[in-house]
Amino acid sequence: MPELQSTVKEPNPKDAVGARKAPISTLPAPVLFEMGLGMLEGALKYGRHNYRAIGVRYSVYYDAAMRHLTAAWEGEDIDPDSGLPHLVKAMCCLAVLRDAQMQGKCHDDRPPKSKAHWLAEMNAAAARLIADGPAEPKQPYTQLVPVSPTDVDAAGSSGDVNAFLSRLPLTPAECEQLADDIRLSYPRVELAS
Repeated sequence: MPELQSTVKEPNPKDAVGARKAPISTLPAPVLFEMGLGMLEGALKYGRHNYRAIGVRYSVYYDAAMRHLTAAWEGEDIDPDSGLPHLVKAMCCLAVLRDAQMQGKCHDDRPPKSKAHWLAEMNAAAARLIADGPAEPKQPYTQLVPVSPTDVDAAGSSGDVNAFLSRLPLTPAECEQLADDIRLSYPRVELAS
């Protein structure tokens, strides 16, 4: 791997002007191109830039984005209709919605506004629940650990972690991550590499 430069080149006059303008280089190119594919799918189905010509309803794109985000959150990474990642489809929904807002083509059918600072109040309530909760909260069930935290606790307590890990349907990288997590929770347990 090439070594990164530790010095900055001398600026030219264009640098001083260009560095103060809205950048595109801050966006990850692969994701940008995935969004291009998602927008192409929409263009083929509905007509390119239809949202600018016809306009959009806020609720339609909010609902679509939330369906894609929820599907991704629930473990379905790929949209079966398009073959594209749900996260890409959600970003495309939000891009269309934001563009329509910027172009004055968004029919704002959101409900009346909530009272100010409602989210800050919810965050404060969550912080209180966490602070007042158990000193050692139960571990979450996740896709990384397709077994109960009780099983992990039993394996960590007994020291039989390697046998436990060998039974899990995990990739070697996921297995190593779980082993690291168990090492942190049970420092006295020795794990074979």
